[in-house]
Amino acid sequence: MFSKGAFVLALAAAGVRVSADAAADAKAAEAALVAKLRLAPTASDRVGLLTDEQFVFDFFDPNAAATKGAGGRIVTANAATFPAVIGTNSAMAAGFLDACSMNTPHTHPRATEFQISVNSTIRTGMITENGARFIMTDLPPGSATIFPLGSIHFQVNDGCEPALFIAAFNSEDPGVLSVAQRLFGLSSDIVAATLGDIGVEEVEGLEALIPDNVAIATDACLKRCGLQRPPQPTLQLQPPAAATETQTDATKANSHTTEAAAPSAAASGSVAAGKNLAANLADTDDGTSGSDKPSPIIIALVAINGVLVVGLAVFGAMYLRKRRAAARVARHRQLYTSIAATGEPVFVAREKPAGDGDDETHGLAHGPYYDPHESK
Repeated sequence: MFSKGAFVLALAAAGVRVSADAAADAKAAEAALVAKLRLAPTASDRVGLLTDEQFVFDFFDPNAAATKGAGGRIVTANAATFPAVIGTNSAMAAGFLDACSMNTPHTHPRATEFQISVNSTIRTGMITENGARFIMTDLPPGSATIFPLGSIHFQVNDGCEPALFIAAFNSEDPGVLSVAQRLFGLSSDIVAATLGDIGVEEVEGLEALIPDNVAIATDACLKRCGLQRPPQPTLQLQPPAAATETQTDATKANSHTTEAAAPSAAASGSVAAGKNLAANLADTDDGTSGSDKPSPIIIALVAINGVLVVGLAVFGAMYLRKRRAAARVARHRQLYTSIAATGEPVFVAREKPAGDGDDETHGLAHGPYYDPHESK
């Protein structure tokens, strides 16, 4: 007999499976429609493939596909989410920024962005290319700015109330490349060298701190508005280059064209974090790590120990040599000298030295005769 709790759990599990199957079917139908629209020979044929309702996109729909973070969400109408734009070279996004939040630095690889601030002042920043100066703007309500294709840019709500901006693109598939989230998807040794060779271990520690977009902005704004920094999810990180060859759902979540974050994205993020932890724990005594390169710390320790060992060996050899020399001198003094009544050392010979001067020897086979104490 099943208990009431078990029955409820079974119903819930069945509901999840049905919901997942329905979502998969809807996605497959949408992909089929997009394929037909792209193959349609004329614009009239494309119009004929769409219903009247499919020419309406609701940016305020809470179920609309969006990039979500602790600081808000970005909802985008593009070829994937709004098939009516196919063939029009246009798309649009609405940014809902909570108080003290930020649409983190990113680029659009296939479109220029034209942005207008709707209800409050939004601060933006942009760098168009190497050698160009940094541009910072404040956009009061009704003001607009433009971000050229490929430029790195961001938007910040530095106020204490929610802000809304609208962005138009000259491509039905503008794409988005989040700078911080994607940078740490490169191999750890490359990122470490790019950041001044701070070390692979430090890179893997920083990677886990990159928040999902939309992120919380500065502590100064939070303090001014009397807010506390909430916990921020980190599911939009690029999987490590060495760990995967394909893009996962967690990666796809960090885009103006993404779907809402799903449990599969959380699982992928957990797997990536686990692999990073395993790589840290996999460092062996021979100095190898997850990047198959000797750890800089291990190399430094080995070098220091080597210098100490060599130094001790040299010091020991010099000490022994000095002791032996002192012993030889002591033996020679014992053979050749004695102490007179006055306390002065005097030469003592076992037999009378013989010779004609230059060839004089003392008969003890210790070299030429020499007595500094003998008076001439």
